[in-house]
Amino acid sequence: MTSAVDRAWDRILAWLTHHAPATLDCIGPPATAEDIAAAQEAVGMELPADVAAWWQRANGIASRRSHQLFYLVPFYSPCRIEHALAGPMRGCVRAFDRVNTDGNPRRVSVSLMLADVADALENRRG
Repeated sequence: MTSAVDRAWDRILAWLTHHAPATLDCIGPPATAEDIAAAQEAVGMELPADVAAWWQRANGIASRRSHQLFYLVPFYSPCRIEHALAGPMRGCVRAFDRVNTDGNPRRVSVSLMLADVADALENRRG
């Protein structure tokens, strides 16, 4: 059975393949099962299913420079596991303005965020 994360991520990858191959090249490879298990151990509980499903597809960005930002339209920067585990709101989708965040979640789930991104790309919004 295909998950909502898989469906949305496949739509995003298809759009990037045709319209933004350089951006597609910035997406990191999938996290390993060991990475996901270590993340679950670090937070002391099972990860939300959609977070784990997305990291199984892509572990954030694969920038050669750690300070280089990459935004997935509309303005989401996918975190690698090691960056997403910091802080009390780890795993949620938050806004970040290059310096800080107000700490408030912007989406209730990763799968909804990915569906919004896919819709925005396909409908040229964002």
